[in-house]
Amino acid sequence: NGKGCRKNLSLAALWYKKSALQESSYSQYQMGYCYYIGKGIKQDYQQAIYWFRKAADQGDDDAYNSIGWMYKCGHGVEQNYSLALEWFHKSAECNNSSGWYNLGCMYRDGYGTAQDLQQALYWFKKAQPTGKWNVDEEIRKLEAQLHA
Repeated sequence: NGKGCRKNLSLAALWYKKSALQESSYSQYQMGYCYYIGKGIKQDYQQAIYWFRKAADQGDDDAYNSIGWMYKCGHGVEQNYSLALEWFHKSAECNNSSGWYNLGCMYRDGYGTAQDLQQALYWFKKAQPTGKWNVDEEIRKLEAQLHA
């Protein structure tokens, strides 16, 4: 992050990898993220999914969500909305607000499941208090649709 020294993303990725190889789930997730966006290293979706899965094997809820995202988008894996939905549910079960938000989107749009506006509303409302996601407009639209 550059606090106390010059920011060096390549060096950060190197240290994350050293820690990830020692089975740190946090560092495994960070390695997946670095590979996913190409932060400090060349973008590589295959490596991203590898490291996200390593972190997920240790119960990392952010890794669950990221794997879901990769399945939703077809990044490094064959696009599969049903698997995306499963991974988002795993994340949401760990009280991960990104999982809540992504489930809201999946149910709203009918990806990996039948469209279910009531479920979408439920998940968006869970995500709302965190302030991380701007879901107020989504909630308003869904409530209007459900009460029309």
